[in-house]
Amino acid sequence: MHIAVLGELDLEGVVIEEGNRHPARRLRNLLCVLTAAAEIGDPGHGGRAVSTPELLRLLWPDDIYRNFVQPLRQVVYRSRRLIGEGRLISEKGPAGQLHYRLVKRDGEDTTDLERFTWAATLAEQARNADDLERAADRYDEALALWRGDPSDPFPDFPDMSSEMWFRPLLARRRQVIESYAEVHLALGRHSEELADALRGFLRGDQRFNEHLHALYMHLLYRRGERGEALAAFSKASRLLEQAHGLGPGIGLLRMERRIRRGDPDLDWTAPSAPVVLSAGWGGAPSVAGVYDMTLGGRDHGEPDRSFVQDLIDRTGTDTPQVAVENRTCIVRMVRFLCKEGIRQFLDLGSGMPEPQGRDVPRIARQMVSDVRILMVDNDPLATLYTGAMMIADGKDVVVRELDIQDVDSVLDEARAHLDFTEPVGLICANTLQYIPAVPVPSASREPETDRFTDRVAAMMQRYVDALPAGSYLALTHLSDDRLHPGILPHLDYRSPYAELPMHLRSPEQIERMFCGLPLVGDDMTDVGNWRPEEPFTERQMRIIGGIAFKE
Repeated sequence: MHIAVLGELDLEGVVIEEGNRHPARRLRNLLCVLTAAAEIGDPGHGGRAVSTPELLRLLWPDDIYRNFVQPLRQVVYRSRRLIGEGRLISEKGPAGQLHYRLVKRDGEDTTDLERFTWAATLAEQARNADDLERAADRYDEALALWRGDPSDPFPDFPDMSSEMWFRPLLARRRQVIESYAEVHLALGRHSEELADALRGFLRGDQRFNEHLHALYMHLLYRRGERGEALAAFSKASRLLEQAHGLGPGIGLLRMERRIRRGDPDLDWTAPSAPVVLSAGWGGAPSVAGVYDMTLGGRDHGEPDRSFVQDLIDRTGTDTPQVAVENRTCIVRMVRFLCKEGIRQFLDLGSGMPEPQGRDVPRIARQMVSDVRILMVDNDPLATLYTGAMMIADGKDVVVRELDIQDVDSVLDEARAHLDFTEPVGLICANTLQYIPAVPVPSASREPETDRFTDRVAAMMQRYVDALPAGSYLALTHLSDDRLHPGILPHLDYRSPYAELPMHLRSPEQIERMFCGLPLVGDDMTDVGNWRPEEPFTERQMRIIGGIAFKE
């Protein structure tokens, strides 16, 4: 059986008739919820079981004070008759409540959600391999699975926008829509069909997607419709102001200014190298944006704020505080290294400038007047902001847009700027979990994790081997140890719906990143517990690290 939920529910032509007492809408709601839970609720672990209270709240949202347990059982019974015995099972949860789970039969059952996931993943792989034609075909295939009105992508679902485990699907859909537009623009395709598709998305669940608004403006400009592009900016600005009380973000403003001045880079030319279009802060949350938001900065967008707030609201955790503790720990580590005589630093993955002025250059300069620093990051916005805020002066403190996986290029820059006959402080603050950052669906956790851990540890070994004697390595890394289970699907790169995919490693795997160097003083520990200045608080997310010495 093929179950299609992207659009009106379709069970391979099975007719869903109205019952005498229970409308078909409840049955459609139930099957859509359980299908989504099976595909995205608990990646790699057979899907998610949905509890009776959750289903009652979703299927009867306006009648929360009435007992609908018996009507729910009748809807479940009707669903089983439709899809066949053995596909919808019940099980007891930890509190003794009944949970319901959709189980697919191997070789027999498929869902359009599953096909969407794989089409999107193949598109991303093709794009990363610079095969834009193939990527465009796969993105077209993924979005074609959404049947019906693009402004109403989930007509048979109950309102699930507040369900934390459901939000990754919304984020993945958003990312695919943006990538679809980007790739077609990169290929020089400016058709009316593409314009109609973007208008359809922007009328529906993507109406607050600033990045998609910017891409639509870019498309209109490419079509010679400059006035219409500026009118689209005004319309998007009013919409955002009315909805959020905020004006357009940096990406949308930048696109409007580029269109007004007729930026020639907006015109299409056949690419001789891979082309990636960007309007600044995108529609999905970004690592830099989420980190900036948790630290109290202003250089982030609405998707970053929503992502963090959703984690707090739906899991009840205080995990954003861990980012603050990580930054405070790096401050303590830099001060420690300066006291140990370190006068030069190589900062791998330096990120956005820290809003409270606690980044590596400013802390080191408080301790050492003649400090020299090379900051490296592959995010062009991060390097742009670092220069714009005069953190990098181009002389003593230099920022370079490089991928830290390109060890040779980074070390060439480091040797040009730093004196490798003297000790160096190598900083790697909460960076290594993002290598690589492309989701790779996998049925097992450890083999993939170990393989990439080997890769990253080998990369770190090359950096350590290049350091002169007397150097230090200060490293922090996000761990999956004690991680709140509600957060895992949103961060684990094995989940095709993860908004911020990363490699979450065990403490033992993180320790390998120190390449056998002896740790200074303390063992590797939580960042909030590394020589703390305040009482340590255990949280449901751990960033752990330490400082090692090269003799």
